[in-house]
Amino acid sequence: MGQVNVAYDDAVLRRLDALAERQGQSRSDLLRGLAEEAIKADEQGRPLFEPRAVPLSPEVLAGLVHEIRQMNVDLDRQMRAAEKREKRLLESCNATEEANRSARERHGKDLANRFREGATPFSIMLGDFRKDIVERHEAILSAIREPESVKAMRVDVTVVKSLLLQRRRKADRPLHALHFHIARNLKVAGWELAVCAAVMILVLLAVQSGIGHVLPYSWWATPISQSLYGSSETGACELYKAAREVDHCKALPSAKKGGGK
Repeated sequence: MGQVNVAYDDAVLRRLDALAERQGQSRSDLLRGLAEEAIKADEQGRPLFEPRAVPLSPEVLAGLVHEIRQMNVDLDRQMRAAEKREKRLLESCNATEEANRSARERHGKDLANRFREGATPFSIMLGDFRKDIVERHEAILSAIREPESVKAMRVDVTVVKSLLLQRRRKADRPLHALHFHIARNLKVAGWELAVCAAVMILVLLAVQSGIGHVLPYSWWATPISQSLYGSSETGACELYKAAREVDHCKALPSAKKGGGK
């Protein structure tokens, strides 16, 4: 058995002796018990010295109950405050969402108004252009379309040819004595038919002139002049003599052909 010699102060030794006397032990037994207790506490992982259990008095219990109740009141107050804070946050979020929605609607209307204002001049120009096209279309149709009076006097070409043949056969008869059967129950005198033919020719000439003024020259006037004069050079020469009131026109340069300059 080993032995450990430890030096203590006189004051500590006196207190150890007093403690051993109160415990009914010797100094060596007290120190040996303290050493064993320290080793067991370390092995068991517990405190070396545990405080004594203090008995709870009614006053202490009443104080603890009061503290617990106060803690419950404080906890309830904190929960109410948290609910109010959460409610305010929700209201703030809803207000922000409503403000964002209102801002989107306002900006959408503003963009629509700006687009409408920017597109108005183009719409006006497009409407004027469309109106001009409609007017030109109506002018062309009115120039091509026959008047109502001409429609009433229209005669079948085959019938006119047959009537002209009959007129040649009856050349000895005066014009006012000739009669033509246009239909089953319609009989027209020769002079009336001549007047109708003259009116129709005048109307056709007027329609042809109107078409020449409305359509481009390359569409109507130029082909007509070529068919009447035989070539464009002859037509240009005749127009030049009529405009200058001369009997001849200058020689026109010949048209170049091929890729030469």
